[in-house]
Amino acid sequence: MNKLTQKQQLFKEFCRKTLRTNPFGLEFSTNGLNLLSQRYGVTTTELTTIISQVRQEATGNAK
Repeated sequence: MNKLTQKQQLFKEFCRKTLRTNPFGLEFSTNGLNLLSQRYGVTTTELTTIISQVRQEATGNAK
């Protein structure tokens, strides 16, 4: 995923804020991912990719 769409970027910011307040805050059930997908208009695959990127950034392993 190179350039993020506006909706993907909004979700990424949501993940960053969530991770700052709760280190375990990015654990979502399948149903939770489906709801987030509907809310942000982003596929669940894209959501999981963004979640992984944010986790890597937080641990200093971003590529």
